[in-house]
Amino acid sequence: MSKKRAVEETEEGMAGRDAMGRRVWDKDFFKSKYESSSSSGAKRLVTGEAESLKHRSEDVGIDQKVSERKLVTNFTAKAQQGGFFCETCDCVLKDSRAYLDHINGRSHNRLLGKSMNVEKVTVERVIAKMLRIKQGLS
Repeated sequence: MSKKRAVEETEEGMAGRDAMGRRVWDKDFFKSKYESSSSSGAKRLVTGEAESLKHRSEDVGIDQKVSERKLVTNFTAKAQQGGFFCETCDCVLKDSRAYLDHINGRSHNRLLGKSMNVEKVTVERVIAKMLRIKQGLS
């Protein structure tokens, strides 16, 4: 048998089958589909150089959900359900510990364009921060 692929038009994205009967996929179709979905605002991992992890400066807002009650039905939107909603990852987390684990996790930070490499800190910066903390407590 010849190793050339016999192309026959079938399903969308499938170029046909080869001489052995295996599926042959149209790579150009899927590449154009990927590019069109990424331009329409779909989530995807950020490629290229990602920045290192840094200390979070904004408030996470966990204390805002204390003693909050919500009525959740089958038709309630995901963002309005009980628990913590992550807009970046489009997921609902049921408690504060899971939410903190999620926002510090690898997949969430990759979607934000951050690597999991920790920022290098010098000894002088550590000593200066410890002195600031000591002055603030006493």
